[in-house]
Amino acid sequence: ASVVLAVVVVMVILSLTVLFKIDTISVSGNSKYKTEQIISASEIEKNTNLFTADASNAQVQLLKKLPYIYKAEVKRKFPSTVQITVKETDTVYYIKNKDNTFTLFDGTLKVLEANVAAEPKDGIEIKKLAPSNAVAGEVIKSDDDKSYDDLAMMQIIEKLKLGDDITEIYSNDINNNFMVYKGRITFKLGSTADLEDKVYKALSVVEKINDSDPNAKGTVTVTADKKSYFTPPEV
Repeated sequence: ASVVLAVVVVMVILSLTVLFKIDTISVSGNSKYKTEQIISASEIEKNTNLFTADASNAQVQLLKKLPYIYKAEVKRKFPSTVQITVKETDTVYYIKNKDNTFTLFDGTLKVLEANVAAEPKDGIEIKKLAPSNAVAGEVIKSDDDKSYDDLAMMQIIEKLKLGDDITEIYSNDINNNFMVYKGRITFKLGSTADLEDKVYKALSVVEKINDSDPNAKGTVTVTADKKSYFTPPEV
C-alpha cells in the first residue's frame, strides 16, 4: 500500500511539474482579432501545465479584453493542447457623439468601440441616447430612462429579425417611441405597451405602401387601440 501511494504521489507531482506541458494553443472562429491577440488576452501560456491552466478565467478575460467576442469556449485537449473557440459579433447599434464621432454597440448595448471617426456602414442608429460612459467591453449606462424604451424596441427588432429593415430608433419620452424603416418611413409607436403588435401593424401598412410606391416616405402612426394610418411628408 505504501509503495502504491508513493507511486501515485510521484505521478501527481510529475503531472503538475514535468508532464502535460502546453505546447499548442489553437484558436478558431476569429476574424476581427488575430490569433496572437486572442492567445495573449486568454492569459494562457505555452510551457505551463495543462492541469493548472485556468479555462474559466481565460473565458472571462477574452470577453472583457476583446469586446467583439460575445462567446468564448476554452478546452483542454490531452496531452498538451488548449483549444480556444470564439464567436464574434458585428456592430448592431451605434450612436453619434457630440464631437461627431461614433460609439458602436452589440445587441446588448455592450460597447464595441468608442470615439470611432467614420460612421459605420451597417447597424441601427440610436438617436437621443446620452450615455454617461462608453468603455469598450462594458454595457453603457444612460443619463435618462429613455434607454429602457430603446431596449424594448431593440428586443422586438431582434425577435422579428428586422435588423436589415430598421435604420434608426429613438425615444422622446415614455409615451413617444419611434422606429425608422429603411431611412424613409417613421413608425410612430407611442408607448412600448403591446409593442410587438404595433410593429406588426406598421409593417403591414408598409407592405401595402411599397406595393404602390417602393420609395414612399412618411409616417405610420400606430395608436393605442392598434389602428394605424399613413401620413406622407408635408410639402
